[in-house]
Amino acid sequence: HQAVLHTCSGAVVNTSLFSSNHQAVLHTCSGAVVNTSLFSSNHQAVLHTCSGEVVNTSLFSSNHQAVLHTCSGTVVNSSLFSSNHQAVLHTCSGTVVNSSLFSSNHQAVLHTCSGTVLNTSLFSSNHQAVLHTCSGEV
Repeated sequence: HQAVLHTCSGAVVNTSLFSSNHQAVLHTCSGAVVNTSLFSSNHQAVLHTCSGEVVNTSLFSSNHQAVLHTCSGTVVNSSLFSSNHQAVLHTCSGTVVNSSLFSSNHQAVLHTCSGTVLNTSLFSSNHQAVLHTCSGEV
């Protein structure tokens, strides 16, 4: 589960960090999808905007439901999450919201807009940390 790199401008940074079957998660603060061809068919695009709206939910496969989030850390329409791929909650301040929503084998993805990793012990060994910053650095 290689690094998910993204920038607020929607550019992909160092795509070589992505394994072939866990393709790039691209997103921008405007909610546009960038280069959807990087997504494999069974790991569809994670689309999100800073206003918490979902963009083009048809891109999500039935068992990898939408990851919804806002810059205020609110979850939007959590019913879109399947039971074994629980909500990824995050805020621009790096706070985790309602960590009880995470299943034991899909631990919390924590990140801040400054690129700091918070409490890496929450990551299981086979679901390593997703690091990203608003400047696109890992």
